[in-house]
Amino acid sequence: EGGVQAEDASSPSRPGTKGSTKKSRPSTRETARTVAEQMEDARENTKEARGVLFKAYDTSQSLVMQDMKFERVTYCAAFAPNGKWVALGSADSLLRIFKFSDERQSHLEELMTVPRAGLASPEKHRSFVRSVEYDHESRRILTSGVDGTMKLWAARSGVLLRTFVGHTQEIKSCQMSPDCKSVFSCSLDDTARMWNLDSGDELFQLKMSDCVFAVAYSIDGRMVATAAHDGQFKIWERDHREHERRPTRGWPRVRELLRKIVKL
Repeated sequence: EGGVQAEDASSPSRPGTKGSTKKSRPSTRETARTVAEQMEDARENTKEARGVLFKAYDTSQSLVMQDMKFERVTYCAAFAPNGKWVALGSADSLLRIFKFSDERQSHLEELMTVPRAGLASPEKHRSFVRSVEYDHESRRILTSGVDGTMKLWAARSGVLLRTFVGHTQEIKSCQMSPDCKSVFSCSLDDTARMWNLDSGDELFQLKMSDCVFAVAYSIDGRMVATAAHDGQFKIWERDHREHERRPTRGWPRVRELLRKIVKL
């Protein structure tokens, strides 16, 4: 008497009615028990899978987890498009490359540290590695750092190919173009900049009214987007003709002249 009678679960509730009830969520204790049961079942079913701690399943997805512990904070990760490697960037300024040690891709083992000389290398970022990205052929790795630089590495050897210098503060985001010919980056220095991936030259920069947190290419590479701290989101169309007319300088120019001489 005086209580509220719950509707039958099989009867549909009308939206907007006062007496409608929402689907009840399982309690924390029930959820924890369910996950624990899944983990226990997974351990029993995956005793032969080396390196896999557990598999937890639900109705919509499956999850395989492998426990890996590092001394410093890990800020970013990227899978190689070839499906063989995983790159992790951390607070110790290093990039660590892992590979799958079996065909089932159930266990990761460390392949190398980039740069190879580790913390003693002068080629490493001077601060945290903020982002990491493979090119679509899995041949090169692009990293950005809190030190305001981007670096391009050979994926197989870990050799530094070039460093992109221009930003004066931390780089928040960077992305290679779909054709892997340019890089778009943004920074706390209130600019977004585009670079030639092969030469390292800065093609142009966009000056903003506030720091830029994110950049992105469209799928065809024709447009780029920027998102800034002041809430402004902008889409820009690239002028390819202007980029092609920009002369190259330094060693890239020398290499270009040598190639023309060889053709003659």
